[in-house]
Formats: sequence, C-alpha cells, structure tokens
Amino acid sequence: MAATSARGNHVWVGTETGILKGVNLQRKHASNFTPSGQPRREEAVNALCWGAGDETQILVGCADMTVRHFNTEEGTFQSQRHCPGGEGTFRGLAQADGTLITCVDSGILRVWCDNDKETSSDPLLELKVGPGVCRMRQDPAHSHVVATCGKENALKVWDLQRPEQPVFRAKNVRNDWLDLRVPIWDQDIQFLNGSQKLVTCTGYHQVRVYDPVSPQRRPVLEATYGEYPLTAMTLTPEGNSVIVGNTHGQLAEIDFRQGRLLGCLKGLAGSVRGLQCHPSKPLLASCGLDRVLRIHRIRHPRGLEHKVRAQPSGIYPLLTSFFFFFFGASPPPCASHSSYYLGLSGLKTPFILQVYLKSQLNCLLLSGRDNWEDEPQEPQEPNMVPPEDTETDELWASLEAAAKRKLPDLDQTHGTLQTRRKKKKRPGSTSP
Repeated sequence: MAATSARGNHVWVGTETGILKGVNLQRKHASNFTPSGQPRREEAVNALCWGAGDETQILVGCADMTVRHFNTEEGTFQSQRHCPGGEGTFRGLAQADGTLITCVDSGILRVWCDNDKETSSDPLLELKVGPGVCRMRQDPAHSHVVATCGKENALKVWDLQRPEQPVFRAKNVRNDWLDLRVPIWDQDIQFLNGSQKLVTCTGYHQVRVYDPVSPQRRPVLEATYGEYPLTAMTLTPEGNSVIVGNTHGQLAEIDFRQGRLLGCLKGLAGSVRGLQCHPSKPLLASCGLDRVLRIHRIRHPRGLEHKVRAQPSGIYPLLTSFFFFFFGASPPPCASHSSYYLGLSGLKTPFILQVYLKSQLNCLLLSGRDNWEDEPQEPQEPNMVPPEDTETDELWASLEAAAKRKLPDLDQTHGTLQTRRKKKKRPGSTSP
C-alpha cells in the first residue's frame, strides 16, 4: 500500500521534523515517509530535488548533512550518503551526470560521486563560493552550470567543468541618493528558459534581472514589491514573469520584462518557504511556516484550488466540527485571508483537501506530469481507516466518562444562605 500511495503523489513536501510528505491531490490523501520510522528534528528536510529517472527518485537533503535517495515507485528510502564539510544546512541540492552537488550556508560547494558502491567521504570537487549562501540553483538547460547567491554574497555563475573562476560575477548596484552603499541580500535565483539571463529576489523586496551576455554586470532591470523580505521565487509556465513570496505570506506575480506587478494571490498566513509552478499548467504550489500546502490557479480565474493544513492538535478538528454543526455548514471567513481558514470534507469551500501534520514545511517539489487531473482515483483498501478517524477515536477513548451528579438539597442550601446573610444588630438599637 505504501508503494501505491507514493506512486500517485503530485506534491512532495519536506518538514521540520524530518518527514517527507507526499500529497495526492486527486485522492485528497497525504502520506508520511521517514527513514527511521519516527520523526526527528535532527533529520529536518532542508532541500529537495529530482534524481535520475523520470521523477522516480527524490534526493532529500537533511539537517544531519546526509542526502537520502527516495524511490517514488516503491515508496521507500533506498540509500543515503553523508556529505560533510562546511557549516549550516543545505542551501541547494542537484544531480548531474552521476554526481551529487551540495552547497551549505558557509559557502562550501562540493561535488560527490553519486554511486551506491562509492562510500568515500572525499568529494570530487570543492569550491568556496563565499559565506552567507542563501541559495544554490542548477541551470535546467546545462546541468554542469550552477548559480549561488546570499547575504553580502553577490550572484555568481559557476561552470563545474571549469571551476577555477566563476563565469559571471554580478556587481552591486550604484550607491543610493545619499551616496551610501546598498547592501546585498539575494535570497533566491531562477534561470530563464531559452536565454542566459537570471532573476533574483532580495531580502530588501527587490526583483532583479541579470544578463551575463551584456557588457554590464549590474542588473539590467529592477522592480520592487511590498515592504518585507522576499524569501522564495518561481518562474511561471510562460517564462515571462515570476511569482515571489515574502515573510508575511504575500504572493505576487511580476512581469520582469517591464518590471510591473501583474497580480497578487492571497491565502498564506506565514513566511513563504517554497514556491513552484507547474511547467505546463497554470498551477502554483506554495508552502511556509503556517503548516499549509496550497495549490493556486495563477491564470483567470485566479483562486485557491487545493489546501492542505498541518495542525499539531487533535482536539482542533473536533471543536471545529462542533462549530460548523451548530452555526452552519460553511466556515467563517478569516479576516486576513480571501480564502476560508478551514474546510471540511463535503463542504463548499475554496479548497477541497485538508491533512493534519505536526511540523513546519521547509521545501516542496511539484510533479511535472501533464495528465494528473485525468488520472483515475486508486481504490482504497476496504479495511483502511483514515488517520483522522483513528485520532478522533483515540481522543474520545482517553476522555473520562461523565457521571450523573446528585443535586444539593435546596432547602438546606437556602437555609445556609439565610444564616450567612443574617445582619447583626446595630449598637444602641431598640428593635427586638
């Protein structure tokens, strides 16, 4: 059953507790996969990428500096490799020509032999790309080309076949109107399809376009959005715009050809950690610190297609069910969202999926299959009980049964109250 549930998943999410979460949007079902069988914060998933094959393998970068190979056909972790070196967590993960590429916070980029028989801890190549790395991204058109950026670490493009010097090193923008240096804080990178241009988003709410072919190393276009740091970015299927997310859960689509805002998407309540668009469909997957995985439609009509909420408490769904039973069939709208805060199965809400997890979401992978909406729903086993029902039964079983209590005697209670409330005589009073 694990292999069947893993094969049909459309979104893969890495969590803070080391759980790899697979979500099937057609069956409205989510599955947990852990290498050790139990969640561990020491194995928090910080990076995900597709491995060799047609989306049959996922490389999972964990906080304990190990990269695990997960087979989506069998639904199991097949092998793992320890990748030491540097400090901090993985800021990028990629695979190219039988090699594994890793990059950590401290700026150590290493290339490993991705072979099950090769267990040596010595890397094939090591580069120092500068401290404070926030993101390493692989060029989809050239697997041996990667880009790095970070805080006070300008954008660099590296050719791993000629690693002596970066093939492109971005230059900081000119000083501001007070002639003060503008700080550097690039948070994410994307390679543009069909060209050598790159797009970055910064912690100072800027979107910049760089052209390595151009004589200038400064950005050829710059746009700003909002007032908060931009944390994630993804290209739209058309390739003419990007969608960015910030620390306040705001999503916006920006046309980098003209530098103008095309529209905004609502629904998030926390910092955005992962964004990815479907390569051919107008769908956007997003996750963040609010423990919610959402699928938006980014073309008209815009809206929230699916929603998966992670809730650590078991009593919350019960209280919410009672609220809907007594006060109506539709949940109340949240004041800060255009979508509803919570939806139950069978109710008419902007989303149709809800799954409870126990940790924050760090990263995601969206399947690029084109016909996933037409896939038949796989039948479930007749004796399988949904985890939500099992959790509810265990909660009710742990509660103490309420017994009938005997009411107190009203006459005795009334007499006691009268005795307590009897007033004392005033001094010098003549009344009997």
